[in-house]
Amino acid sequence: NQQKQQQQQQQQSLLVQQREEEYALKVMQQREAELRDINRQIHAVNEIYKDLGEVVEQQQEQIDEVEDKFARSADATRRGLEQIDKAKVKSERKGWRNKGKTEEKEKGGGVGVDKRK
Repeated sequence: NQQKQQQQQQQQSLLVQQREEEYALKVMQQREAELRDINRQIHAVNEIYKDLGEVVEQQQEQIDEVEDKFARSADATRRGLEQIDKAKVKSERKGWRNKGKTEEKEKGGGVGVDKRK
């Protein structure tokens, strides 16, 4: 009788141990699957960061191009204004000379008239 009880206890103990091992195995398999999933997600996030880095780099290149074009436009505008100012000064000087010639013509000092007399 006692021997049967010991055998039953051993069998129960083996069953409990077997169930614990099965449970531990299932838990380990679940954790492994979760770790694989986390690893995939980390790789996806890493790819997103790489893509963002490329986009930022491209945008920086475009920003640099815009800044360069802006600087060239500002320089061309400055040179254009300088040329306008020079032309204005020339025009004003010419205007004074032409004004004097026009006044002379009006007084009869134009072509064909000898003022030395």
